[in-house]
This record gives sequence, structure tokens and C-alpha cells, in this order.
Amino acid sequence: MTIADLRRERDPRGQADVTVEFLNGGNRDDAEAVLEDWARQTGYRRIWFDDRVVDLGVDAESPQTASVICSTCGAGWDDSIPEFWTTVRDDGCFPRTCLLCGGELPQWKVLTTDDCCLDPDESAVERSEILEWPGASG
Repeated sequence: MTIADLRRERDPRGQADVTVEFLNGGNRDDAEAVLEDWARQTGYRRIWFDDRVVDLGVDAESPQTASVICSTCGAGWDDSIPEFWTTVRDDGCFPRTCLLCGGELPQWKVLTTDDCCLDPDESAVERSEILEWPGASG
């Protein structure tokens, strides 16, 4: 396990960088790869490590689906609408609180094309209820 302190800096134009300070040993290479992916998904411009700076570039990909299961109540959340991603990138993080029970959410997973939210023949109710992001029109 690797523990790190993350500090966010935003310039006057709203572009954000994140600085990483590792607080213990652990596998730094794996931790840096995970943090780079997270920073890219949450809209950071650069990530600063002790020995290097990574320019994350502009994320021009179409929105993907992010998913999480609340460890308190078991509610499943996934979202891919542009408003969700705008909020994530403006806040610099994924939602941290379950809207159903108020519990703290674990880290969201961004699904790849190899991942599958639902079997085409399976309803959302059979898997777990899929709830919409507040403010989403549907």
C-alpha cells in the first residue's frame, strides 16, 4: 500500500495541477500510474511527482462510464452524461458521498470498452438499481 498527500493548484484560467507527496514506501511505479490515470480522468493539466512532471494533455475522448458501489448501503452508481464529467473535472474529483445514504464512496472506476455495465439481456433492476446524476434530464 502506498499513501500520498495530494495538493491541488488552480490557475486564474481554471486549469488545475496536482502535486503528489508520497508519505511511505510501497510500489511507487504502480501508485504513480494509478494517480496519472485518476488525474487525467478528473481533468488535471499536469501531475507533479518528486522527480518529474507529467503533462496530461487535453482529454478529447468522448465521455466514458464511471461506476462505483457504495460500501455503506450497496447502491450502484454509474454515469456517463457530459454534465457528470463537467462536474468531476470542475471539482477535480469524483463524487465522494452516496446520494442515497450519505455514506462515503470508494474510488470510482472508469469502465473501458472491455468492461460491461449490463448484459444486453439483463435489466438494471436485476443487476442493481442504476440511479441518475442529480440534474440530469431524462
